[in-house]
Amino acid sequence: HLNDDCADDTTARDLIEAGDPKALDELMTRWHPGCDCKVVPVFNRAAWPGRDACLRARQIWAQHTKGHTRMDNKLNAFRRAIERGTVDIPAMAIAA
Repeated sequence: HLNDDCADDTTARDLIEAGDPKALDELMTRWHPGCDCKVVPVFNRAAWPGRDACLRARQIWAQHTKGHTRMDNKLNAFRRAIERGTVDIPAMAIAA
């Protein structure tokens, strides 16, 4: 129902605006082991929770996977950068 969808959008927006990450975390799905990735509803493409961290993470990914075309090669290059200590995963994560 359309009304149910609108209610869900309003609830997500209210939780984000309230700044209560624990309440929001309870509604989030863990995508992989040790995951702190979050799907964030975006109501304004220019300003949304985590936008700056997302842009920074994309920049770091691009920097360390440049020149690789296959995804497995990209993942290996990024893994090696993490192992060398040139990528700080906690620094890439959005503080919850």
